[in-house]
Amino acid sequence: MFYEIFKFELKNRMKRISTYVYFGIFFVLSFIITLSMGGIFKSFRASVADGGQGAILANAPYIIYLLISNMSFFGLMITAGMMGNAAYRDFEQRSYTLYFSYPVPKYSYIGGRFLGNITVLMFIYSSLALGAILGSLMPFVQAEKFGSFSLMAYIGPYLIAIFPNLFFTGSIFYSLALVFRKRMPVYMSAVGLLVGYLLAGNLLTDMTNGFIASLLDPLGNAPLLKMTRYWTPVQKNTLLVPFSGEMLLNRILWISVGFIILWFGTRKFKLSYFASEKKTRKIPKVSEEISPTFISSFNFSSVKPVFSFNLYLKQFFKLVKTEFFSIVKNVYFIVIVLLGAVFTIIVGLQNLGKISGTSVYPVTYSVLEISGASFMLFIVIILTFYAGETVWRDRDKRFSQIFDTLPVPDGIIFTSRIFSLLLVQVLMCFILIICGILIQISLGYFNFEIPLYIKELFGIRLSEYMIYTVLAFFVHVIVNNKYAGHFIMIMYYIGVDFLPAFGLQNKLYIFPESTSYIYSDMNGYGHFLGPLFLFRLYWGAFAILLAVLAYLLRIRGTDTHFILRLKKAKQLFTPIPRYVSLFALIIILISGGIIYYNTAILNPFKTTTDEEKEKVRYEKQYKQYEHLPQPRIIDVKANVEIYPYQRKATLVGNYILKNKNKVPVTAVHVLLPTEMKINTITFDKPNHLKLQDKKLGYSIYCLEEPL
Repeated sequence: MFYEIFKFELKNRMKRISTYVYFGIFFVLSFIITLSMGGIFKSFRASVADGGQGAILANAPYIIYLLISNMSFFGLMITAGMMGNAAYRDFEQRSYTLYFSYPVPKYSYIGGRFLGNITVLMFIYSSLALGAILGSLMPFVQAEKFGSFSLMAYIGPYLIAIFPNLFFTGSIFYSLALVFRKRMPVYMSAVGLLVGYLLAGNLLTDMTNGFIASLLDPLGNAPLLKMTRYWTPVQKNTLLVPFSGEMLLNRILWISVGFIILWFGTRKFKLSYFASEKKTRKIPKVSEEISPTFISSFNFSSVKPVFSFNLYLKQFFKLVKTEFFSIVKNVYFIVIVLLGAVFTIIVGLQNLGKISGTSVYPVTYSVLEISGASFMLFIVIILTFYAGETVWRDRDKRFSQIFDTLPVPDGIIFTSRIFSLLLVQVLMCFILIICGILIQISLGYFNFEIPLYIKELFGIRLSEYMIYTVLAFFVHVIVNNKYAGHFIMIMYYIGVDFLPAFGLQNKLYIFPESTSYIYSDMNGYGHFLGPLFLFRLYWGAFAILLAVLAYLLRIRGTDTHFILRLKKAKQLFTPIPRYVSLFALIIILISGGIIYYNTAILNPFKTTTDEEKEKVRYEKQYKQYEHLPQPRIIDVKANVEIYPYQRKATLVGNYILKNKNKVPVTAVHVLLPTEMKINTITFDKPNHLKLQDKKLGYSIYCLEEPL
């Protein structure tokens, strides 16, 4: 029976398109990273090592181990989704009564599904090795960056890292799904594992006992770093990561922990209707007789349907309230927020109060910078997961067909759900303020600057959170698969940071990037707010378009096929969505045009590749003058007029040059920043302009009489 269940689970997973989508994504990522280490991308070179040792080869066993093990960590949510679904699927599809009626041994039922999904996950993660191998064999990579091929270098990471980590994390996710028969505990455990690992990483590095620290790392990174800390580039290029000593003990320990967790989950799981046989449900008493007096006394003709603006407004606020409290009262939401608050406070206390050993005040803008970056991880987790929960809640509870028949307009339902998610982000900003104040109090600082908290969080960051919220909602509506929606959003958060490395650096095309800004006690936000507001307006209009598309393509009823949804979208594209879309397009064109004028015409945009090309051209054309004798500046007199509100300055000055060389100087070479507008340059000796390179700011003035 075990083999039959294992084979069924394997076939079921291998028939799903999501398995090959995950495989393809990891394959492409590994392939691209290997190519980048092979030097084919001029704009950047990926590095998975812990240092900039250029002598380490791209296919060194050490590098391959880091690539495969680190990339697999990004698949934590895939592992959680697949292992949780394997245990919960029968209860979700209401087929458990059929399975439980057969004489299926519990250990065969649980073990077959568990190992079947572990096998499929190993297949998915094998794409990392295949992508790295194919990337190293491409003819256009730089051959000197690769060494000889070693098959064990690609197999080793799976024996040492991938399988033990999959077994440990899979046991946690699978057991939780078995015990609770719900998805959310699985995802919460994934979040908790992520946060716990990030916090434990700092604690483990501070431990004086390296042996204990190596054993306590559940994913095996601590023993790896300890064993290879003093390896030379030659050793990293030739030696396999040893599966002995502390690494072997670590792997045995955490596989054993995985077995214990799986045993505990199996023991608690019951092949019965209830998750626990000790629990009984109270069946409410139903009156045996229904009073005919009530029915006969009810006058149905007196009911008059009302469809007015006031009614729609009441429905909107009622639905917003219901959706909002269904999220914030959820125990898993509370757990995520508490984890985020603890993580943010710990990180803040570790990184604030001192700079290079010197005590400094934890001023509000520094607290916002550190704690805001730490808490952003949890904001992303909440908006990603609860966007999916909001879209899928009715269908998960099998209430959608009843709810969809209610006389409530589509627009009211849709906008109330998005608005409730936006209110959640407002709540997260308040929580971040509380965390920041607690950090300052803990460090003995009491000048909280509440107005600055409000300006920063509600005036600047909240708009960004709202744009991300709409994006997550849009993805979940379009994809129509909760797990795929979560995965797409995670890959988006990861991938958007890699776009600049591939030449896509113009923020006009990277959703929802905006210009950077700086706050200071002297100048406040200065001139940064104008461009920042313009970018937020630009991407906010794009978010409105995404919201309209999500509204048109959302599922209401039983028509889930995308073609049918497109046909329905034509019917829903009434004047209000049209006007909203037109308004958003106008905003995009106006704000985008202003941004383009300032970043492409008035101030030409340069990518890092463009800047590198200019440096190459400068070196090719002007390196010949590197050792050319030139006069020295011995005195400077300058009259500088600064206009801070106009952000400009005018300079009029004199340089006194003196030839301190033993040979005469026949030409003066001048290099000036290209951003400066030079009106005139004059000499007190007769000269003529021989060369003027405006793009590089290089000029050569030949003197009529040598100096």
